[in-house]
Order: sequence, then structure tokens, then C-alpha cells
Amino acid sequence: MIGRGPTVAEAQRLLEERRDLGWAELVRRYGPNFRFGGALVTADAQVAEALLMDRSHTRQRSIVYRLSGRLIPGADGPLFQDGERWERNARAVMPVFSRANVRRYGELIHDATLVNYSLELSTIPV
Repeated sequence: MIGRGPTVAEAQRLLEERRDLGWAELVRRYGPNFRFGGALVTADAQVAEALLMDRSHTRQRSIVYRLSGRLIPGADGPLFQDGERWERNARAVMPVFSRANVRRYGELIHDATLVNYSLELSTIPV
């Protein structure tokens, strides 16, 4: 089951106060998968891989998903497209998401997050 996440006000406050560590703090508080503003937020690598690599969900998106893409500014990209349009645009960006690139970026993001989070924790008075 996916738990309820923060309110918009809480997330906004946390992201303003902690900047790039705000999302790490939200994951620490709510777990790797949580709901936020009607959407699913995930820090789970297996879920992200399924969303990015499994084509079954791109053949035809749900009506709610397609409508959401129309309401979110700048959301006219492959994550909100389906069918032939998704196929054409995904093909254009796929070289960036090669297994080697994703693995390298994942390791860099992981290492940077650990370093930044450790630095942030070291400034908290005990």
C-alpha cells in the first residue's frame, strides 16, 4: 500500500528550507513511495525502472493520466504521451537513457545524495 505523503504546504516549506535535501527528507519521513498532490512519488529504483523501461503502460494511458498531462505545465513530453507519438519522441531521447548512462547517473546521484545528507546531518545539534 502506498501511504499518504506531505501536504503541499509541508513539502513547499521543506523544499524551501532544505533545498536539494528536501526530497531526501520527504523520503525519510514518508518512505520510498508516497502520494503527493494526487500523484505518486517514488524513490524506488525498481518502480522507476518499470516506469521508464516497460512499454506496456505507454500503449494507451488512462484518461486521468492524459488529462493530468494537459493540466501540468510543461508536461507535453514522453511521460504523458502514448501510442505512436510516445514511440516517436521516446526514440529521440533513448540514447541518453542507455543502460551505461543510467547506471553512471544513478551512482552519481546516489553518492551526491549521501554526501549532502551526511553534511546536513552533521550540522544538526545533538
